Amino acid sequence: MGEEKIKILILEDNQDEISSLKATAERLSQEERFTFEFTPYSRLTSEVYETLVKYHFDFLIVDLTLENDQGTNQSGTDFINMVFKKFHVPIMINSWDPSIDIQENSLLKKFNNSVEDSDDLLVKYIIDIYKTWITKVLWRDWPINSTLTDLIYRWYLSDIKNRIYSSESFSSEESLSRYILAHLESRLSNNYKNFHPEEVYLKVSSSESENEKIKIKNWRIVKHLETQKYYLTMTPSCDLAQKKFENFLFVEIDPLNTIFWQDISDNVNSFNSSTNENERTKKREKIWNIINNKIWSFWIIIPKVSLFWWGMINLKKVCTIDSEIAEWRSDEKLFISWYEIIADISPLFMKDIVSKFWSYYNRQGTPDFEDWLFFKSFI
Repeated sequence: MGEEKIKILILEDNQDEISSLKATAERLSQEERFTFEFTPYSRLTSEVYETLVKYHFDFLIVDLTLENDQGTNQSGTDFINMVFKKFHVPIMINSWDPSIDIQENSLLKKFNNSVEDSDDLLVKYIIDIYKTWITKVLWRDWPINSTLTDLIYRWYLSDIKNRIYSSESFSSEESLSRYILAHLESRLSNNYKNFHPEEVYLKVSSSESENEKIKIKNWRIVKHLETQKYYLTMTPSCDLAQKKFENFLFVEIDPLNTIFWQDISDNVNSFNSSTNENERTKKREKIWNIINNKIWSFWIIIPKVSLFWWGMINLKKVCTIDSEIAEWRSDEKLFISWYEIIADISPLFMKDIVSKFWSYYNRQGTPDFEDWLFFKSFI
């Protein structure tokens, strides 16, 4: 990666704070191949919104108690929500008040100024997040937004009027959403190399109404709360859509450490100090052979990521759940009261799992020839 410029909008009325952050950024930039460009504002005015619309910023550093045009304090929560929804810019909250109640995530982080080296922690975190390239992926000139621009303004959606159709069973909104999503997937997923393990799983949305029942969904990892066992739902999608099934099909996911050894750690390169190098090498080779399908054809390995601990889909362990008693409940993320929803499998990887599942159960074997007669037939 060549030298990169990280553009930051600072909303802060304390000039000493701004100077301190700039000095820290300049010092740390000498250790990394980055430069920083700061645009400071001391009040939350209309000019701030105009600047956000006109220019690209990788990050916002925000003081939640800034005054607005009317001389009153703007609601920090309202401003943050607006930025996330309209601009998708990661926000770093820099405050002396540790009691600020903010639901943090990777792109919304709170830093306490009363902590020693808080400026270092903030700037280092910004650098780490920038290295993921998330600020470029989400910005208007990069793949997601540029694909939408191409679709709407260059590909013209020329058949849009053909979608005017009145029917209780047809939703133009859903149809167009699928159509646009298909273009995004086609354009962004045509390279099937160098996938990150995190791409295997999709986080389950928690935005549904608490009173709304979530329909049963395929390719979902669930955990039985009593046995602590994990399962993958594999009922054929067409059966789910048409409700032509009596039972849900589950396949159990075996924990990797119960299959091979008890002392496996979070990192395959880190083992007990008593384990010699030869043993470590054997364990690494065993994992590598599983990943490359060189052993145990009835297991499919799935990786360890933030959403799910790695394991093996065991094609021999198939079970069913009576559909008449199964209901998804969004308020507790449970269904049948005994299962917790963990994550969904991405459609890109789902196809491979389905292929291996049916290949395993469809195998027929080859008749065994008498070797010398078989060889003689060629000569």
